[in-house]
Amino acid sequence: MSAIAEVLESTSTSFLAELYSDEFEIEFGSVVKIFDEQREFPVWGVVTNIFNQGTYERQPVAFGMSRTELTKTHPQLTQLLKTRFEAIIIGYGDVLDFSPNIPTKPPLIHDQAQLLDDIDFNVLGNNLSFLRFLFLSESNLTDELVFKLISKIYEIEDRNLQILVKAGKEISLNLQNDYERIRKIISRFETLIQNGE
Repeated sequence: MSAIAEVLESTSTSFLAELYSDEFEIEFGSVVKIFDEQREFPVWGVVTNIFNQGTYERQPVAFGMSRTELTKTHPQLTQLLKTRFEAIIIGYGDVLDFSPNIPTKPPLIHDQAQLLDDIDFNVLGNNLSFLRFLFLSESNLTDELVFKLISKIYEIEDRNLQILVKAGKEISLNLQNDYERIRKIISRFETLIQNGE
């Protein structure tokens, strides 16, 4: 896979990156790996927020056109638009040695990001302890993010019910006494099972 974005800011627990062009897409809950030549292993992050912005000086205005019409009549505008995303760091390592821990150094500015492929998602399915970083985040969309990730892993793992069992245990461990929240997330897993039958 090739790089789709570049890191613009980073902390020990998160980073902000910008897509190279509108040819690339990123979704809420996507998982990316950050590479640099000096680091032995890539850093893994889950996309928690996406921003579409203009690079022009003044505030954008509505044109009253569809995206297709806008691109035809004002092709220069697409060069003035950018997509940035924030991600929470969930670990580091390669496919054979993924560690669900915070790396000793955050990604560097201008490090490149690429999307995880299905093989990488299998690695996440084997070790769901990375979910603790999502629960520790201050995002009000954490439960949605966890569900989206587990759903993707479940699909990639050929709808293996053990993934949902492991996820349920990990969620219960992280949320401990918040029974209502645990119940809401787990009940959504039941719909995954029902939709697959």
